[in-house]
Amino acid sequence: MSGSFCCNSCLANDNVPLLVRRQHEDTGIPSAGKEVDKFLADSMFQLSVEEREHALDDLHGIRSGNEDPEDAATIDRLLGEMDRNLKDMKNGTLYELAERNDPSYVTSREFRVLFLRTSDYDPEASVHRMFSFFEVQKSLFGEGKLGKKVLLEDLDEEAIESIKSGVLQISASTDRAGRKIVFLCPRGRKVKSMQSEARARYYILMALMESEEVQKKGIVGLYYSTGSTENANYHHFYSGKLMGLPLRVSGFHTCVSDWKTYYLLSVIIQRLPSSILPKFRVHCGSDMECLNKLGSFGIPRDALPLSADGFQLDNQHHLEWYQQRQQLERNESLAIIDAVHQGIVPGPNDVLYGRARNNGGNRALRRMVSSLLGVYNCLPRNFKAKLAEQVVNGIGKLGGRFLKNDSAGEWEEVSHVEAVEKVAKTFRNCRRYKNETEDVISVAT
Repeated sequence: MSGSFCCNSCLANDNVPLLVRRQHEDTGIPSAGKEVDKFLADSMFQLSVEEREHALDDLHGIRSGNEDPEDAATIDRLLGEMDRNLKDMKNGTLYELAERNDPSYVTSREFRVLFLRTSDYDPEASVHRMFSFFEVQKSLFGEGKLGKKVLLEDLDEEAIESIKSGVLQISASTDRAGRKIVFLCPRGRKVKSMQSEARARYYILMALMESEEVQKKGIVGLYYSTGSTENANYHHFYSGKLMGLPLRVSGFHTCVSDWKTYYLLSVIIQRLPSSILPKFRVHCGSDMECLNKLGSFGIPRDALPLSADGFQLDNQHHLEWYQQRQQLERNESLAIIDAVHQGIVPGPNDVLYGRARNNGGNRALRRMVSSLLGVYNCLPRNFKAKLAEQVVNGIGKLGGRFLKNDSAGEWEEVSHVEAVEKVAKTFRNCRRYKNETEDVISVAT
């Protein structure tokens, strides 16, 4: 680790922290490392004692995610707060377009709970993260995929090649807290398009976050760049593109073997959000030195998918994962085709169109409308539509759909707009029935 690690033109750059430039000029190469360590240590002391202990426990794999068990009542309450925040904040945002594109996905309980869990169960923060997520979706896939699940078939050829290269993959091992390790190594990079590689990374990370256990425990990131030189522009690009994903990052470790890369990372580190800094660690040294340091944080040697000599990626587990994803999506596609062919079978929480329907969803709808009728009657017309939409979302949270018979007598799901109109009509019918009943009672008395 001798010799200059950065040219004078780099040091003259205004984006380089002043302290780093001065320390490099005064004391030589290792000062960059001291600066990074000091900066990360200072970020720890900005936290309260309790927050600091939690951050350190997360880093060392002593605790994993939120240790308080979830209960349905609390989640329902938090989802209700999310709904209220969304109604106040969504106007003019990409959320509105995503909701129109695929309301069943965007308003589903599963999708929203993902953002709650990865935002420490803070409803307002969850909404902001959801807005950021849709910004990421639009920048990578365009407006057509907003609010929709991205599949392998949605990726371009370079993105698929990036996935199969194993540059980013989920380790077969976990850390000592049982958390999944996301391994990133630039040695296997083959793709030239950063946009395509960002799409690949999006797909892998969102596939990982389908796991309820991962949502609760969080993940550990490991960037392993020993023996290679990485262009810092990649870090700026990917951190900007993927920062809005619903990820619960419990710790992030960067391993490098040369001070030039360490120094370039120091510039990026000091631009990271303050919430991430306490969970960020940089290790500089040989493969053995970095492995020893990772071990002290509960990350085992076999968590790194590398060959015995450490120079090649070992993609066997990763390619098996890729094949499993292909099969999973193929099965889901066949299930959809079968459902279309065989017709939809109404479930117990579905609202069925037609007279005198007494399905569980119809009963739930009548209860909701009856309890909200007084509020509905006092609202202006445009707010009545919003209340009807809230009831539709409430049925969706119960796992219900709005179904009607098509021309062939098969059940089909109606659009979100049609479901809102169905609820509005139910409110009007309920009000008319109530008025008629009161008239009869008035005449009788």
